[in-house]
Amino acid sequence: MSALIVLLAIVTTLVAAARLTDRPLEAQASQGPIEQERVVRISGTIDGSAHITDATGVTIADYAPGEAVFIATIARVIARERKKFGADLTKPIHLRKRSNNRISFFDPQTGKETELSSFGADNVLAFAVLFDM
Repeated sequence: MSALIVLLAIVTTLVAAARLTDRPLEAQASQGPIEQERVVRISGTIDGSAHITDATGVTIADYAPGEAVFIATIARVIARERKKFGADLTKPIHLRKRSNNRISFFDPQTGKETELSSFGADNVLAFAVLFDM
């Protein structure tokens, strides 16, 4: 039992030191070169509907309630993050497909890039089809 307490104390100390010194993240997914990038605007509502346009405002996809729950959720997460930064909610994001078949989106308003593979194959596919639309 005391070994567990010591281990917990060590881990807590390491995490606190990393946070206090703003140590950069090291365990990030390896990023291959960007093969394809599409600039899009995504809006979504709590009912699972979503509307996606290209950078010029032309509609790429329009999903009815319940058809794009994951896309709508991502749109709401982006909006929430932008509000934290005081960023413009209407600016587009960059949907990226990398050479290692990974899909992510980059928000230039917050500087954050989110890898979609950890959300499951079906959810990655929901964004992958946007490259072909």
